[in-house]
Amino acid sequence: HLNAPPPASNNVFSAGWDRSGAAPAGAVAIHHPSGDVKKISFENDPLTSANYLGAAGSGTSHWRVARWDDGTTEGGSSGSALFSPEKLIIGQLHGGWASCNDLLADYYGRFSVSFPTLQPWLGNCGNTLQGYPVSTVGIDELPVSGMLDIWPNPGSGSFKMGLPSAEGDGHVISVFDAVGRAVHEEKVAPGAARQIQLGLESLPTGLYMVEARSAKARLQQRLVIAR
Repeated sequence: HLNAPPPASNNVFSAGWDRSGAAPAGAVAIHHPSGDVKKISFENDPLTSANYLGAAGSGTSHWRVARWDDGTTEGGSSGSALFSPEKLIIGQLHGGWASCNDLLADYYGRFSVSFPTLQPWLGNCGNTLQGYPVSTVGIDELPVSGMLDIWPNPGSGSFKMGLPSAEGDGHVISVFDAVGRAVHEEKVAPGAARQIQLGLESLPTGLYMVEARSAKARLQQRLVIAR
């Protein structure tokens, strides 16, 4: 969980996803088996649909990795992402029998099945979304010094926001989407009303980060657009 975007100098990227449901020709898992350091496992064969702990072809809720070709998973790997050959998230590890001693099947919940539940936080997009830099905020920026007052939250797109008084050039209001892209920016002049209207009706439903920057402070608040 991140309360604020990490510095751009860390070269952090958000992973993209594929919610098309198309069967991938192979897969890569990145995980921490048994709490160990990060490991990467490779499956070079096409994945098949299955229900959890079921035989291939027995359902559609999970991707079944029949046998890892290089590496494996263990307890503690659960919840980690499964990536397609296009480097997009297609599933999350639910369970299975794979271990260092037995290279058996693993079962990943399909991202295409999970997406309707995740959509309020991830927003709308096409079937695929490429990874993006999390933030363009430099490491020399002011640290986050407090939370913004925004209401109603969740809201349908029209919000009220309370701001402290600002010196110098006033406030710059920036809104970032779930993958860290700036999707809205406006300036509030010094001496303006402490309560302003934030109109985000043009943005799709999802989770956003709102930031207000002035010469002396940097304030943030998470915002949910729900319709």
